[in-house]
Amino acid sequence: MKKRHEELSKNEFDRWLRTLKIFSSIEWVEPSEPHPDWQLLLDGKLWFVEATTIVPTVEQGKNQIMEPTVTASISDFIDEVEDLARSEDCLSGAYTVAVGPMPSRHSFRKQIAAKSLDYIRSTKELSKAPPHIIGEYGEYVYETEKHHNSKNYVAEIIDLRFRSNVEIDDDLTAQLSMMMDRKADRYSGSSEAVLLLLLDGFHVASPDVWKNVVSSSDSARRFEAVFRIKPANDPFLLYSKMGYWRTLYQR
Repeated sequence: MKKRHEELSKNEFDRWLRTLKIFSSIEWVEPSEPHPDWQLLLDGKLWFVEATTIVPTVEQGKNQIMEPTVTASISDFIDEVEDLARSEDCLSGAYTVAVGPMPSRHSFRKQIAAKSLDYIRSTKELSKAPPHIIGEYGEYVYETEKHHNSKNYVAEIIDLRFRSNVEIDDDLTAQLSMMMDRKADRYSGSSEAVLLLLLDGFHVASPDVWKNVVSSSDSARRFEAVFRIKPANDPFLLYSKMGYWRTLYQR
């Protein structure tokens, strides 16, 4: 079973491919082996697709301890909201929920989930809807927004507004470099054409930092193309080994 961030990346990449209207056949195949995440057939041409997420660490507590598990907890919570919306058959479209670190008390999480579901129910028939505040905790303001009706999902945006741009960019550089190396090692010695989809969990980080880190990475050379995936946006091409994907991207 695929992780939610993998499915989000696939859905947004698939949506973009179909908007190009140049492929007569787009087929996603679940491989029998653990990797890649998918095999993608575009008019019969085979591509391996690997998807992962780049998430920030989050400052927590008076000592400003960097705790990556906070982001995992937020992702799990958004998973629960999406599952509830699907179980009620009211999820129709792409939603994001902007959240920061959450208190551990159950009543607060229950309140945010309930207000998120109210918004999803009330906007089910709309193609998109403006942001709506669903709660506050300390300096953090939580809000949800509907972006389009092409794919059905709920994605988190982790609120980093109270960190400096330098801190965010440094964190992104470290996380992105580590993940690029890890994914490249997985395909070391392989001759397959691999596309790498990186789901953006930072959102507020500069696109230039993404592109600079990837373009200067030796690990990027292992992939045919590397894309940043941001919910409700077209994929952003970070690197292309050959002109094929660059040409598609510029259409």
